[in-house]
Amino acid sequence: MVNSSNDVKVLARQDRHILEPRDLKGKTIGITRNSTGHYFLGLFLAQHGLRLIDVTTLDLEASLLPQAVVDGTVDAIVTWEPHIYRARQLLGENAL
Repeated sequence: MVNSSNDVKVLARQDRHILEPRDLKGKTIGITRNSTGHYFLGLFLAQHGLRLIDVTTLDLEASLLPQAVVDGTVDAIVTWEPHIYRARQLLGENAL
């Protein structure tokens, strides 16, 4: 068993007009289906008054998520470290 309060994160492209959680509505979010990232996304959206049906998800292997957000294939990703760190490095100031 593992416990972490700071491992799974949401990372979005600011140039897609995502500045706060409700801006994810109608956006495409990269996840790894049936993973902690997928579970976290559902909780995160609910916390901010949204549902999974309010977004489009794209199922990708976790290691592919950073490049997908950099390429613009997705507007945001939900995954764990070190993939968030890599995506943040690649996106630079465009990462939120």
